[in-house]
Amino acid sequence: MTTSAFVSFGLFSAAIKQDATATVNVTLQPFSKLADLKTGNISAKPYATYEPNFWLLDGNYKFRLADPLVHVGLFSVEQSDENGIFATPPVLTVTFASVHSTQGLTLKFSQTTNDYASIFSVAYYNAANALIQTNTYYPTTPEFYTAQAATDFKKIVITFYNTNKTVRFLRLRGLDYGKLINFSGADIKTCSIIEEIDPTALTLPINTLDLTVFSSDADFNIVDPLGDYASLQRRQPLDVYENVEGERVFIGTFYLDDWENLSDTLIHLKAVDLIGVMDAIPCRGGMYQAQGILVKDVLETLLSAANIPYELDPYWLAYGMIGWIPNGSLRDAVQQIAFSLTDGYDTTTVVTCARASSLQILAVAQANSLSEQKYHLTKAEMGSTSLTLKTLVTGVEVTSHEFQLLTTVVEIYKGELVTGTHTIIFNAPMHDLTITGATITASGANFAEVSVSATGIVTLSGQEYSDAQTIVGKYAAADPNIKANILKITNATLIAANHAQAMADIVYSYYAQRYLQKMKLFVPEAAVVDSVLIDVMNNRQLVGLIEKMSFDLAGGFVATTEVYGVVIQ
Repeated sequence: MTTSAFVSFGLFSAAIKQDATATVNVTLQPFSKLADLKTGNISAKPYATYEPNFWLLDGNYKFRLADPLVHVGLFSVEQSDENGIFATPPVLTVTFASVHSTQGLTLKFSQTTNDYASIFSVAYYNAANALIQTNTYYPTTPEFYTAQAATDFKKIVITFYNTNKTVRFLRLRGLDYGKLINFSGADIKTCSIIEEIDPTALTLPINTLDLTVFSSDADFNIVDPLGDYASLQRRQPLDVYENVEGERVFIGTFYLDDWENLSDTLIHLKAVDLIGVMDAIPCRGGMYQAQGILVKDVLETLLSAANIPYELDPYWLAYGMIGWIPNGSLRDAVQQIAFSLTDGYDTTTVVTCARASSLQILAVAQANSLSEQKYHLTKAEMGSTSLTLKTLVTGVEVTSHEFQLLTTVVEIYKGELVTGTHTIIFNAPMHDLTITGATITASGANFAEVSVSATGIVTLSGQEYSDAQTIVGKYAAADPNIKANILKITNATLIAANHAQAMADIVYSYYAQRYLQKMKLFVPEAAVVDSVLIDVMNNRQLVGLIEKMSFDLAGGFVATTEVYGVVIQ
C-alpha cells in the first residue's frame, strides 16, 4: 500500500482576518454563520444532509445540533445542479476598515467530505471601490491557495460558480489571508505525531507534531529578514494529512511552537494541538455559585474569547456546574470543567483534538461497560504486540469543595503602584472588593484590574470564601498482602459534596481496567478514543479504548498504539 505525508503550512495574517466583515448575496442555512470565517470556530464533524450520495451510514455523520452550537461557516440553501453549476452563484463580499495587502487567499471548503467549489473568481477593490484585479481559479482539493498577490485592497468579492460534486450545497469553512506552503513526498524528511487522551480528564494531554522538511526556497530561510521565515509566528496553523492510495486522509491541525533551520535546506518544525495553545493562554477563572449555570455557557464564554474552535458533545448540553475555577491557564480551566462532567454511572469526558481541526469535548463510556466496539483488531492486523498489567490502584479518594461567602474584610494587597493600569492576582477567591489609592476597572473572584491616576500606596481589600471540604472514597476489598495505593484527587474545585462519591466510583472503575495492550497498526482507520476489541493470547480478547498513538507518517503511516481495558473470555 502506497502512503505519503502531506502538510499544508499557513503563513496567514491575523490582523487582516480580524478586520474583515463578510456578507453574502444568497440565502444561507439558518445554522450558517459567516462570523465563523473570522473566528475560525468550525465544527470538525460532517453533518447529515439529504444531498444525493452524500450521507454515509457509517456513524460518522452527525445530526445537526441546536443552531447556536453549530459552527459550519458558510453553508448555502441552494444546491448546485446535476452538472455541479449554481443557478444563482453565491457571492461572498468581504469589506475592511483599513487598506491591506496579501500574498493570496486560502479557502478551506469541506475537508472531511471532500466537497469544494471547483470554479470561483476573486475580485479586489481599492479604497475608492475601483477594481484592482480579478482572477478565476479551478481547485482540485478542498483546501486551495490562490497564490496571487494583491496590494492596497479594501474589499474582496468571491463568486462561486461550480461544485466538484453534483447537487451539493456550497460549504466554505475557512478564509485566510496569506501564503499557503505545501510539503509532500520526498520534501518531508520526518513527520511524527503523538496523540493521547485521558479518559478520566484528570489531565488534558497535548498532542504534538515533529516535522523536518526540505525547502530550497530562499525565502524560507532563517537569515532572510524579508522572507517567509520572518512571517513565522507561534500559533501558525499546519494541517497534516496522509495520502493513502491516492486518497488524502486528514490527521489534524497543529500550531507552530518552535522552529529552526538545520541547514540551508532543512527546516525543523515543532507544533502542538489546540490544547497546547490553550496551555499558554491565561484564564482568570471565577466563582460559579448561582443555580442553573450550564457548562455549555461557561465553555462558550471561555473558549470563544480566546478564539478556540470547539465542539461540545450533545450529551453534556443540559449539565450544570458549581464551584470555583482558580486562576491559571485556559487548559487548566477546561480540565476542571471536563473532570466535573460525568453521568455518575459509566460516562466520562475526553478532551482531544485528534483527527480534528477543533477542540472535541466528548462523552465517552468506559470500556468495561460497552456492549459493542467500533473496531475488531485481529492478530493478523497488528505488528509487534505486548500485553502488560498496570499497577494496581487500591482506592480513589476525592475531596469535595463547598464554597460559602464570608463577611470578614481582609487586606488582599497593599503597596506602591505607579500611574497606569495593573492586574492584581489573588491566591484564593474573593468577593465584595474595595480599594483606596486607585479605581477598580474590572474584577472577578481571582483578580482585580486597577487604574492608578497618580503614583502612590494602593490598598485592596475584600471578603473571603470558606471552603468546606469532605473526603469520600472507593476502595478495593482489604487484603493484607497488597500494598495500599490510593489515588487522591484534592484540587477538583468544581466537585461538590453531592457529586464526589460518583466521581470516586467512576475513576476507580477506570483504574480497575488494568490491561495495557501495545501494538503496531499499519495504515489504521482507528483513532484515539475509539473502542476496540482485540484478539490477545490464549484465545481471549481485550476490550478497551485507544488512549495513545505515536505515528510515523513519513515512514509508511505506522502507529505504535496503546489500548487500556479489560480481558474477557
